[in-house]
Amino acid sequence: MSKFKVGDLVQLSAAGKKRDSNWILARSGGFGLVVKALDQNHLYPIECYWSNESRVNKKHIFKEYELKRLKAKK
Repeated sequence: MSKFKVGDLVQLSAAGKKRDSNWILARSGGFGLVVKALDQNHLYPIECYWSNESRVNKKHIFKEYELKRLKAKK
């Protein structure tokens, strides 16, 4: 079972920012909306639509450790 569910807002974790495959997302920042959360048996179980300052809304896939929940700013 995934720790994320469909509809969660997420951002890159520290480990996710270090991965070379996420360099463009780490550089531009932004957040993701989880659209698919599969079980742990899949290589990349989390699928997100990612948005950032340049208003790109592209689909990206992640492992759970690459993401963390987005916290609301007060």
